Amino acid sequence: MKMKRFFSLVGVFAMLLFAASPTLAVTEAQIGELMAGGQKYLLHSFIVDSADSSRGYWSRGGTQTSASLPDTATAVAALLETGKYADPAYAAVVDKAVKYILDVYVRADGGIYTSSWQGTYETGLSLVALGLYGNAVGPEPALQAAVQGAVDYLVESQDPVVGGWGYSLGDSHNDLSNAQFAVMGLYYGSSYLGVAIDATVQGSWAAKVYEWLKNDMQQENGVFWYTKFGPFTDESMTGAGIWVLAMIGKSNSLEVTKGVGWFADNYRWNLGYRDYYFVYTMAKALAATVGQNGKVGENEWLEDLKQTVFQEAIQGQDGIYTWKDDFWLSSYEPLTVGFVLMALVFADPTVEGPQKFLPENPDTDVPVANQGTLKLETFGGVTIVGPDRINITFNGATRAAGVELPVGGIDFALNNVPVGGTAVLRIYAPLGVFNADNPEGFVDEDGAIKDGLAWFKLEDGAWKGLPDVPIRMGPEGGPFQYIEVTLRDGGPEDADGMANGQIVDPGAPGVGYLADTDPADPADPADPADPADPADPADPAKKSSSGCSIGGSNTGVVDPVLPALAILALLGLGLRRRGKLF
Repeated sequence: MKMKRFFSLVGVFAMLLFAASPTLAVTEAQIGELMAGGQKYLLHSFIVDSADSSRGYWSRGGTQTSASLPDTATAVAALLETGKYADPAYAAVVDKAVKYILDVYVRADGGIYTSSWQGTYETGLSLVALGLYGNAVGPEPALQAAVQGAVDYLVESQDPVVGGWGYSLGDSHNDLSNAQFAVMGLYYGSSYLGVAIDATVQGSWAAKVYEWLKNDMQQENGVFWYTKFGPFTDESMTGAGIWVLAMIGKSNSLEVTKGVGWFADNYRWNLGYRDYYFVYTMAKALAATVGQNGKVGENEWLEDLKQTVFQEAIQGQDGIYTWKDDFWLSSYEPLTVGFVLMALVFADPTVEGPQKFLPENPDTDVPVANQGTLKLETFGGVTIVGPDRINITFNGATRAAGVELPVGGIDFALNNVPVGGTAVLRIYAPLGVFNADNPEGFVDEDGAIKDGLAWFKLEDGAWKGLPDVPIRMGPEGGPFQYIEVTLRDGGPEDADGMANGQIVDPGAPGVGYLADTDPADPADPADPADPADPADPADPAKKSSSGCSIGGSNTGVVDPVLPALAILALLGLGLRRRGKLF
């Protein structure tokens, strides 16, 4: 009896200590285990069409076997966005699922849906999947035609007066949830088609939705409402509003600042129930506007996101992981898993994928007219990992007179590169950097590319041009939307110097390169960085960005209370979590 009382007291004491102690950070390995388990679930839950083995689909999960377009489109998007198309087993199911979507769901009006009343949601989701698929496989006439038709359907479905979207073509109901999926579809579809999205063009769909968000949907305190007449799931709709703004090129707008401010004042990742619609949309919103180095108020939002997803993961057999939604997506199991995977790959730089968004660093020294979110994109199964922005004057870096780096530098690694081969990195920049009226951009006053376009690498404290690295601006002939650089595994631009299937290349697109320029003749840096900062852009682990630590320190010293907590927990609690990671 006394022994039982002793263990009970020890258990209570351990729980109190745990409650008072900082939460242990989720490790990169643990996130990797979640990603692999979620991907494995999608692979194993795929259903081959019994009438045509060349195609297949996902159902809503569980015992259901009938096709579900939302689940199929989301699963395809998740596997593509998490880089699994490079794996032949996953590529096979993605190919079959895309064929099923194109064969079964493309309608005469261009929409891609099961029934017209949900045309906006399903066409938007389908375009996310098809746009990502197009970037993986390249130009295909049938695919391009389907994507173009769906883009046209969503543009036509927009309320021409109000600027929002309802559930289908001709629906006068305007809500931010439908609008989010419409804009996602237009964003990914337009990216595949090579069409720029410019909210400054009067009368464009992007300009209309921007005015609608400003005038009708965002309230004075920064929160976004579901409709202009009232709120519904404030956190989800605020995430949707911020994410839409980022997709139309307004990541640095006042509306984003207000929205993030509202979330800082009402910060939480657990809404009292599991809602992965919210997790997905807010993760995308913050990744595209705040970034890995930014905070929401005083909150480390990325670490909190990972902690939430980690704690709620359900472990099944054979390393499979799933998540259970309690709200909107409760009957859509593959869709829920897909949303979690896409939230993680979008937000967490350690999770590799073919697309990554990089907002400005809080201490950016990029010229104001050029500031905004960059999107990095790779093709053919090559994935991006560990991306970050590098300031032009990082650690007091110098550059030759006349050299301009309009968007600053980028740190990244590319995986799945053919050994000794090349990979194309496409960098979508704010459209202002291609504006002839911007003297600090990539083009001159006539709209022509400035002389000396080159890829620059930070070496020995100076930005040095690499004339043998192919670089261009596209699309060919303009108007320009992106910079494209071709990098070689083991080449002079590869920091590890080895032909090993990975390119590590902190670098920057710039202009003003001259072959005879002495790199020791630096331009006057506008805002020199602190030379005492030991960060090394070639080593992502040494970057001077916010990270997770125990007890608020990044020294690597383990909090001495942790071993005691572990012993007390084992003695007093003997608890076992079933179906969870821990």
